[in-house]
Amino acid sequence: MTDGVSHDEIHAYLDARYVSSTQACHNTFEFPMHLEWPAVYRLSVHLPGHQNVVFDPDRPLEEVVDSVKDTQLLGWFKANADPYLIAAGANDCLYQDFPNKFVWDKTTGVWKVHQRYKAIGRMYFIPPNAGEGFYLHLLLTVVKGM
Repeated sequence: MTDGVSHDEIHAYLDARYVSSTQACHNTFEFPMHLEWPAVYRLSVHLPGHQNVVFDPDRPLEEVVDSVKDTQLLGWFKANADPYLIAAGANDCLYQDFPNKFVWDKTTGVWKVHQRYKAIGRMYFIPPNAGEGFYLHLLLTVVKGM
């Protein structure tokens, strides 16, 4: 601003916001404002050995390497080799369709059979200039049960 006075846009928006009686009742009684179903899984796509790993730089390297879990993609490849999951239909699903029948367990890093709800799978975008990563993405959209 030219007069040297700072302007807090967030505070101004909240001060000028109008809450209708219907919206106030929804908020008071904690009714859902929108439907959050089905869940959407963001599925990673990466070449072998190129997965992202988040770690604390102060930890010893051996602990970091031992604590690395499989990604969803690596888990998908392992699920297509597991006889129990094959019997549940793992070989009949594309990678992006896998969350319809299976759920990703973050703590163990494995796919498990869904007990209740379905989900939608969306793969991360890979640009065409990424070379082999792009072609892997294309293969995952057409080949079932690799």
